This record gives sequence, structure tokens and C-alpha cells, in this order.
Amino acid sequence: MKAPETTTVMAAEMTVEYRWQGGQFVRFERAAAGEILVADSWRSEATRAAAFDYHVARFEDAVARVSQTRFDWPAIWRGVAALIAAEGAASLFPRISVETSSAPGEGADIATGTGTGTDMATDRGMGKSTGKGNPSGTLIDGALEPPLVLAIRPCPSAREFTSLTVYDGLDPRQSPQIKGPDIARLAAAKATVGTDDIILRDADGVVLEASTGALVHWLDRQIVLSNRFDRQLASVTQRQVYDRALELEIPVSFRAVRPEELGRGPLWFVNAVHGVSPVLEIHTADGPIAIPEHPQEAEWRDWWWTTLQPIDATVTSLQDRHRTHPALHD
Repeated sequence: MKAPETTTVMAAEMTVEYRWQGGQFVRFERAAAGEILVADSWRSEATRAAAFDYHVARFEDAVARVSQTRFDWPAIWRGVAALIAAEGAASLFPRISVETSSAPGEGADIATGTGTGTDMATDRGMGKSTGKGNPSGTLIDGALEPPLVLAIRPCPSAREFTSLTVYDGLDPRQSPQIKGPDIARLAAAKATVGTDDIILRDADGVVLEASTGALVHWLDRQIVLSNRFDRQLASVTQRQVYDRALELEIPVSFRAVRPEELGRGPLWFVNAVHGVSPVLEIHTADGPIAIPEHPQEAEWRDWWWTTLQPIDATVTSLQDRHRTHPALHD
């Protein structure tokens, strides 16, 4: 599969939300969203995604950190696959999340239809209103289950190249190892610059990652990845790059990367939306830094698109529901 050549969204032209309720995803609308506790998201092209099993494992592991709820993961992922399949050839950016209830006084959730976790193939659960939903979650075995929400969203265009700014403020994240709770804080920080994203640094100035993606440094003919594991998210796409580097016998090292090393070698921005996106320029307080080109960057960029595989087949192949995400430093 190659990167889409147009920005046309074939089916999903707006965001539609579903809540896991009674063993199925039910479409609903709400006046205000709850606070995101955990989230995961990925590009879906015609029902295909890259390393979807890694996304599944990362999300389940993160949910286990913040909730004791026993979610029916096999049924949930079958439901996710069915809803994505219902969109056909669309370019999607689905997000699954566990949230707190909607803020008091902001309005209750309204369920607008029902469906099943496996058979929602045509109407996406649309139908007549069934009345007010439960904005605070669902009672499971007498305990309150936090809302699990799937948002089917149109996907942004793939970004071939990336520009970055070294963020001059403190890392705004409160939970850097979990995707979700810091989304709003990161968006606010990124909005202060005019580049595609920002580079976050640790308290001692060491380079960590971007606000929406990981960084892959090429220094001295080897890949260098940050070793500040407690200050960054375990990136699915960075893990893919790491795995391929091992297959190609490319040296990979984990260490602290200082800001003054930026520009000494190629740098790639990687995430589950854009894949491998080489960085062209980094803006710093002392001026812009031109980033050298890697001779195989086009090959690596094209390779990532070949890793997109059918989501439903991946879900079917998932057997062990207690795996942990294969963190880069394992």
C-alpha cells in the first residue's frame, strides 16, 4: 500500500462516537466529553492499519494502570473492526478511549441507536433515539464501569516531511507514559509555534520526543533513540522502525540526546498517522537548523505503508489477552 495521493475522505466526513454498552458499541451524542484517562489512535486506510496488535496491547496495558474494570477485550476489538469495516475504503483516524463521565451540568449523553459488537456492517447503529444514556458509565457486577468510547474520525493527510520547533517551556505532561490525559495540554503547547510539531525536553534539557510522535535520530551511521523511558510514550511506529533496523542489522543505541546534537544527522518524526516523516528543519531560539537527508529515507517511508494490514484479520489472530506492549527497552 502507498500513501494516499489525495486528501479526499471517502466515507467518514464527520466524527461519530460510539460507547461500549451492554456488550456492543452504541452510537451516542453528548454535549460535553469526559476527561480522557487513556486513549489510542491509528491511521486506517480501507480497513488496514500498521502494527494494530501493538496498539491493542498498549491500550489494554494503559487501561489496566488506571482502571480495575474487567473489559471484554476480544468483543471490544471485534466491535472496533466491524465499525471500521462499515466505512469501506475510507481514510480514518479512529480513537478509542476510556474517560471519566461528562462534567456535571454539561448535559447528559443521548443514545441514538443500537448495534452489536460484531454485526454493525451497514447502518453504523443509527436509528431512533432510545432516550438518555448513562453519562457516568455502566454498572458491571455492582461496580461503575468508566465509559469506553470509540470515535470514528476522518484522517488527516499524510505528511511527507516535518518541521519542528524546540519547545522553550517545560514539558507540560503529567502522565508522559500514558497516551490520553495530556492531549489538551500538548495541543496547547503545540499551538504556540508555527511548525508541524514541537520537540519536548526533559528538565535537564535532554531531547525526549515530539508532542504527537516519536523521534528517530541517525548519528554516526546508527539509529539513536532516547533512553528516558519514564518520560516518554512507548511509540508503536518507533517500535516498528526498531524492529526493522534489527532485521537489517542496523546498529541501534539508547542514550540521552542533547539539543546541540540536533542537525548532526538525519532525524525522523514517526507516528501512526504519518508513518516515517523525515524532518527538514528545526527552529530553535538561536535560529533554524537544516536537517540532513538520509539516503534511504524514501525507502523507509514507503516501507511503513506496506506494513498496513487488515484490522479484522489482526483482531482474529489475537489470542493471548494478557500480553504486554513490547516496550523498546525490553
